[in-house]
Parts: sequence; structure tokens; C-alpha cells
Amino acid sequence: EASAVVLADEPERAAWVVEVLRKAGMLERELDTGLVRLERLAPATAVERLDAFYWNLYVQGRVRHAPILLALEPAGCVLVAASPELLRDAEKTLRDMDR
Repeated sequence: EASAVVLADEPERAAWVVEVLRKAGMLERELDTGLVRLERLAPATAVERLDAFYWNLYVQGRVRHAPILLALEPAGCVLVAASPELLRDAEKTLRDMDR
């Protein structure tokens, strides 16, 4: 958990975590990643809500894919992996939900 706290303030560490996930075969190379710091929402709650949001869009046929979301509880962040366009949308949606 201590490393996750450091992650919130050091984008280089976030990049390192992403590379480890890629090398382990858990994250595809063509996906972009972002780290969204939350002020009000708990990361797990934000992930749950955003996942439900994208599932609803998928069921309606409005999106073909959903972002990969990882709650980093101690750091108060969510790691997002997706195509560039979907990443921007997910980051904006997370920030809007946190207001």
C-alpha cells in the first residue's frame, strides 16, 4: 500500500506500474493510460459507478468497449487504461463524478 501512496504524486511510478502490468500480459500495449486523483469519491466507488455507466452505454449500443479501471485506494486515485479517445472521456467523466 505504501507504494500506491507514492504513486499519486509521481507519474513516473504510475508509468512503471503500467509497464509491469503490460509485461505480465495484463494490459495491452496499444492502450493509453491515465491516473485520475479523486477528492471526494472513494476510488472503488468511482470505479463501480464508471463501470456501470459504460455498461449502460454498451447495452444501448453507444460504445463498443469500456475502459479498464483500477482503484488505488490508499492514493485516492483511479488508473484508467483505454483507447486515446475513450481514455479522455473516462478521465473527464471521473472528474465530473468527483465534483
